[in-house]
Amino acid sequence: MLAGNTTSPFITRLLPILTIVFLFGANPVSAEETHYSSGDTILVVGQRNETIPTMNDIATKLLIPLRLTPVSVGIVTEELNRAQCNTTLGDAMKNVGGVNCQTGSGTHDVFIMRGFGSLENGLILTDGAADPKVTSYNLYNLEQIEVLKGPGAFLYGGSPLSGTINLSTKKPLFDNFFNITGSAGRFQTRRSTIDMGATNPDQTLAVRVNGMYQQSDNYRDEKKYDASAINPVVSWRLGARSQARLSFEYVNNNYQPDYGLPLIFDMATQSLTRAPDDIPKTNSYQVPFDDSDQKIIRIKADWQTKINPSLVIRNKFYYTDLDWEAKGTLLLGARPIFYGEDPYGVIRSLTILDDRQKLVGNQLEALWFVDTGPLRHHLIIGLEASQLTDKYQMDVAQLPPINLYDPIEYATEESLLIFPYLTADATSQVIAGYTVDRITFSEKFQAFLGGRYDMIDYEETLVKTERDYQKFSPLAGAVFAPTEELSFYGSFGNAFAPPSTRVIGEREAEKSEQVEIGVKSRLWQGRLRATLALYQLEKDHIAIPNETGVINEIGNQKSKGAELEITVEAASDWIVWASYSYVDAELTEFWERPQVGVDENQQPIYQSMNRSGNRPAFTPENLFNIWTTKEFSNGFGAGVGARYYSSQFIASDNAFKIDGAFILDASLSYQIGNFRWSVNGKNLTDKSYYTRGFGSSSVIPAHPIAVYVGMEFSL
Repeated sequence: MLAGNTTSPFITRLLPILTIVFLFGANPVSAEETHYSSGDTILVVGQRNETIPTMNDIATKLLIPLRLTPVSVGIVTEELNRAQCNTTLGDAMKNVGGVNCQTGSGTHDVFIMRGFGSLENGLILTDGAADPKVTSYNLYNLEQIEVLKGPGAFLYGGSPLSGTINLSTKKPLFDNFFNITGSAGRFQTRRSTIDMGATNPDQTLAVRVNGMYQQSDNYRDEKKYDASAINPVVSWRLGARSQARLSFEYVNNNYQPDYGLPLIFDMATQSLTRAPDDIPKTNSYQVPFDDSDQKIIRIKADWQTKINPSLVIRNKFYYTDLDWEAKGTLLLGARPIFYGEDPYGVIRSLTILDDRQKLVGNQLEALWFVDTGPLRHHLIIGLEASQLTDKYQMDVAQLPPINLYDPIEYATEESLLIFPYLTADATSQVIAGYTVDRITFSEKFQAFLGGRYDMIDYEETLVKTERDYQKFSPLAGAVFAPTEELSFYGSFGNAFAPPSTRVIGEREAEKSEQVEIGVKSRLWQGRLRATLALYQLEKDHIAIPNETGVINEIGNQKSKGAELEITVEAASDWIVWASYSYVDAELTEFWERPQVGVDENQQPIYQSMNRSGNRPAFTPENLFNIWTTKEFSNGFGAGVGARYYSSQFIASDNAFKIDGAFILDASLSYQIGNFRWSVNGKNLTDKSYYTRGFGSSSVIPAHPIAVYVGMEFSL
């Protein structure tokens, strides 16, 4: 059984002892190691945007070397995103070992990390503050992406059961610069970005503005999208010891959702087991008035001061506002309901969503560097308070079936008969204290102890649901580095996730527990870095919604596997990034109640099904990714990369399996003066394959071959 409200007896006894030692036996240390913080803070000490990343702060909120971190951390740099012509977070995350990237109805990113989906099991942060997961993140203002694999509740609270992603945005540089890009390509795709900064003569005030606009018709019918964003940031140097920063971001994502192609009902097996390969991949079976419009506002105010060489105090205030209105046609499979030569009709329903989420919070942290006898402590102590309000209304409407082979639309907005489905007016308040102590025993051995205690008060006023949670989430880890080139590590941690606003009544929090061991190497004078991780991750009390949206069943899931990540600077300006992962995942106890058909009145029929022993959705056994880029002295550059994944199921019923695929991309560039020209090719072999659609009833054809031409100008 996984840990819940109880705490490990060892940790319970150890924490008071450590507290007494810190308070009464601590001596200030010299500023020999001054890695106070990194991208999600103000005072930046240490390198960022390295060719081969060597530092991270997502694992402990302290900027420490990757080789001395007791967990697996994946990093995607701005340089790699630029070389691959990545525009969304989903593009970038394909470089991280153990992560399978999918889409949520074409309107937001979905990541499966170590066999667990990000919507239910992950947490996305922007500069260390929680962010909505149901959006598409554009890379226009990001300098680096860090991925903490495994439970992250010891620092970040409820939700990160299997992974935490931190998006580090670009900060003012106290310099004057200007950069503008533009690109165009297949499917009427157009994109432009701007990045400019300025500072005053005495360099006490700096401003940076990033902006983006993108438009595309997409390759599938009626799937246009527009995206725009602006992110101004201001930093002040308040004397020699303090700085402050204020950031504002506005994002508008407007998409026509894509639920793909319906699977065909097989009479022999009485299940959806066949993809419609005899119809055009561009076909759309959704009503033409489908739309998804997201408006996001992010505000962050950071302040930090250095009290003395041993103590830094920092504070982060954050506010996020998500306004999401959407209409989406759900495809429930194609069944033989018509007469004639084309009997198959696509069963459909329409969901109408109006969702408004507002998150406001504050993090107050102290970074303390102290000695207790022969031991050196790098300690972070934090207090976080936040409030999330979520008001949403989801309605449904039954749509007339549409012919699979001759999809002529008859539905209109005026003819819809709309029924209320789910509604909520919920408030969740969190007060949490957390700490992580990096204890250095010697140059060869370090230990990490930490944990977070969350007090959560949840109230939903419409159906009178109240829930309270008090959870302690621990982390324990150790690193043994016999040489500077080699280190071994091990860690244990658990996490929890409170039920969402879709859950009515009392419900246990979902829980996860992970054990991980690994080895990290740094060879060829640091030009080759590799991490091999072995892990086992278990999750209990999985909440499973039935046909009414009420979650009243539970399940368990287990995943174990191996991950290898390698970065090599093979020669001057020649870099190779590679990752491989093997995942053995199983739904160890899992029941659900899916739709299994329709009655004579075309009303859905539901039936309880035992999925225990099946493989989780979108969890291929093997994932491999490689990219290499070379910059030549004459200004030319070239890159080529490949991604392979083995076959994977699309739903917990394991009825339909997507075949494995090998995808090849490449790029060419030329730098002359302040100009850089580039050509990027995606899916160069024009491989036909499928991605995530809607549940077990549809799949989305992936993009065919496409070429994009870009220009960049910098001053």
